[in-house]
Amino acid sequence: MLQWSDDAGQASAEPYPQELVEDNRRFYDSLWSGCRLVEPNRFNTWPLVQSLLRPAGLRLEVAPGLRPRLPIEDTQFVDISAPALEQLRARGGRVTLGSDCAAVRCGIV
Repeated sequence: MLQWSDDAGQASAEPYPQELVEDNRRFYDSLWSGCRLVEPNRFNTWPLVQSLLRPAGLRLEVAPGLRPRLPIEDTQFVDISAPALEQLRARGGRVTLGSDCAAVRCGIV
């Protein structure tokens, strides 16, 4: 179960998961709104990623923001940030607005 403490180290009430999702969404929307998309081939991992791609394979990338590692065109992207997804969609990505709510409820984060 998630717990957080205040500045004095006292345990505080656990935030409702939806509040955490909205905090994350505001943070990443603000972050990605002021950024440009960086193409996957700009990263040093690109040669390895490219060597592992199948020509007609399905691709899914979760939470790439504006730093995707997979080819943008025809890749399915799931992210919490609408501004990031807008730029990925404009470059041919298939996008889905998601949240980390399921991960919070399962105790993963």
